[in-house]
Amino acid sequence: MRTHVPTSAILMGIALAMSAVTTHAADAVKPVTTVNPAPVRPYLASGVAGQPFRFSVNFKNKPDRFEATGLPRGLTLDRSTGVISGTPNAAGVSTVILSAINSKGRGDTRIVITIKEAPAVAEQEVTVATTVVATQSAADEPDVADPNEAIRDLLHPWTDNMRRTVQNALLPAPATLPGGDWYYRIVHTALDNYYDNWETQLLGLDDSVKIGFLIAYGLADNWDVTIQRTNGYDLQTDFAATEGTSFDYYDVMLKHKFLDQYDGALGLGGLADAAITAGGTVMQRNQGVSQISLNLGFLVERNFFSDRLRLGSGVFYSSISAYESASSVGPPTKLFSDEYDALVADGRPPAQQDEESTTAIPFTVIFAIDEHWQLYGEAILPVAGYETGEPSLLTGVRFNTNTHQYSLYFSNTANVAFNSVITGGVSTTNLPFFGFYITSYF
Repeated sequence: MRTHVPTSAILMGIALAMSAVTTHAADAVKPVTTVNPAPVRPYLASGVAGQPFRFSVNFKNKPDRFEATGLPRGLTLDRSTGVISGTPNAAGVSTVILSAINSKGRGDTRIVITIKEAPAVAEQEVTVATTVVATQSAADEPDVADPNEAIRDLLHPWTDNMRRTVQNALLPAPATLPGGDWYYRIVHTALDNYYDNWETQLLGLDDSVKIGFLIAYGLADNWDVTIQRTNGYDLQTDFAATEGTSFDYYDVMLKHKFLDQYDGALGLGGLADAAITAGGTVMQRNQGVSQISLNLGFLVERNFFSDRLRLGSGVFYSSISAYESASSVGPPTKLFSDEYDALVADGRPPAQQDEESTTAIPFTVIFAIDEHWQLYGEAILPVAGYETGEPSLLTGVRFNTNTHQYSLYFSNTANVAFNSVITGGVSTTNLPFFGFYITSYF
């Protein structure tokens, strides 16, 4: 017997209602925005190494505070006024993301700051300190001399949406939340093959579903923490042949982003976006038995071809991995050590004992159709420890806005928890499970 779980239609209604409430609140008091619509190209500013520099962008709707990432060395942000000032100490090109924040939202704009080498001593005596006040759109500003074209060409309307995803459908992404920001996600995956009963399964209108609720908080810039709860369902195994066993997951993960493709201040800037993760999964199962796995990850993603294509990989490890079969599809549910021992003691030893841990290599590919629409795919290949014999596969389409993300996908795994998706899927020839997720930044 399966535990009754609310239908996807109810969940979708709840999620959309939450989205509507967020949107209505934002409309009541508009979030801060730049005076002009965000330009396709970033604001351009230039200065000279060793010379005073000042930069400001006008925002409306009374911002309470400001944040900035990617500032050149020697420049600082006044968090109360939004003014960037100081004396840059080295030549170079930096891409800065300047954010203005109030109680109802935030406004972001990109700034490319080009710092030139200091002129000869004789010329320095007559050089006037540069002051830049950016109050017009970038298209109206004069060209800066000899800009770094490679970095400028990487900034497009779709760039931010390609890089800001905190959690992909199966595993985390390298992006982190700004300090003090929140994020939530509801994910829903059907447990039955959509081709067996497509009228309900293709739409996820069945009570047999996996549902995950995730919430994340930005502890500081480049640091965030994520908590996810995923429901289980009644298992029918040899270990408990007469009654189902509850199987729920609670994931906790700390993530630190230490490389930024467009930020020279974070280590090897320009190389890629990269992060490390550490955390655990608490598994409540078998009438009160609980286990805790240690989860570690390294994730890297990079944009290519004018930011249209984003590729990612890394490695993920779980000390106690899990796998739940779905609708009699694929291998049987994984046996844990206590279940194996109980079967041996009962005189019914399985053919072999399942390995405890799993190490896997994830792969991601994202293609930007335009500023908001993306096609994406994920694959997770187990390379050591327990595995189903097939990689986890997923492909879908998603729509990004400044505050929300909506996605539909097909997958060969109905698992959602971090230590479950890395163990593999049911087949490489079809993707029988349909799902969707809804996210919001606030």
